[in-house]
Amino acid sequence: MAYDGILLGSGTTGDGDLPYEALDLYDGLDTLNLRGRLAATFGSGDTAYDLFCEAVDTLEKKLIEREAEIVLPSLKIDVTMSPDEEIQALQMGKHFSELLLQEKD
Repeated sequence: MAYDGILLGSGTTGDGDLPYEALDLYDGLDTLNLRGRLAATFGSGDTAYDLFCEAVDTLEKKLIEREAEIVLPSLKIDVTMSPDEEIQALQMGKHFSELLLQEKD
């Protein structure tokens, strides 16, 4: 495999669903051996719905099923990113890249 980690993000649509644009990616994960690969998830949703950011949970479950190692808690954004959440997203990306570098050492 040509990568050490996988960081997946998606919005949530409808009744906690992945958007149709993400379905091919989701289905494609079934063809990958992710055993031991570092992974994390992020995405947006709307707290007005019962299943807030369910697509993020769906992606994380699939990564676990494919034996990836979830190394960070999911980042879930309510509709639009606030300035604080933008900082959290940047920190998540930085932390994920640091974990990848540590893994290579």
